[in-house]
Amino acid sequence: MHHTIAHLRMHHGTIWVEADHTDRKTVQQRLDAGIPQDVC
Repeated sequence: MHHTIAHLRMHHGTIWVEADHTDRKTVQQRLDAGIPQDVC
């Protein structure tokens, strides 16, 4: 048995968040780091 904590995928220069089961939301961390929203 396994559980995916976070699954991110790079596709044509964008970051696709497939799953985010963390207490620190992955997309918000990327935006806070300065990565544009159209890339996340």
